[in-house]
Amino acid sequence: MWLGEELRAFDIEQLVSSEEPKAAGTAEAIAAALDVPWSTVPNLGEHGREALPWLGADAWHAQLKRFFETPDELVFGLETAAQALTRFAGAVDEARKMSQCVSGRLGIVSHGTVMALYIARLRDESPYSIWRNLKMPDYVVL
Repeated sequence: MWLGEELRAFDIEQLVSSEEPKAAGTAEAIAAALDVPWSTVPNLGEHGREALPWLGADAWHAQLKRFFETPDELVFGLETAAQALTRFAGAVDEARKMSQCVSGRLGIVSHGTVMALYIARLRDESPYSIWRNLKMPDYVVL
């Protein structure tokens, strides 16, 4: 897998993944390419937004922009941006504590919206801009 080959340069020792099938499948493929262990971790999943109707690209982007710009407002789905970030950040902290990594080089396979929220908090950037620039798949080194 090409993504695994790109990530090889970062000497990742272990991967953890969202429990969602797409992320877990990606983690499994990357772990095989890197020959490292991997496991799923609760609460690394995407912003809770099950059973939403199809909106079309423009409406979807407008909805997500509002979601990111009003983090304490329930814009759509089951949780606010602030709630999703708190859940995700807690899962990242827990995964880091439970990690068997000697160097601390833990890879996390997750989803664009929660990753954008987390990265934005660390880098003091716009989460919407980060989200818009993510590719599928993509990676960020922190």
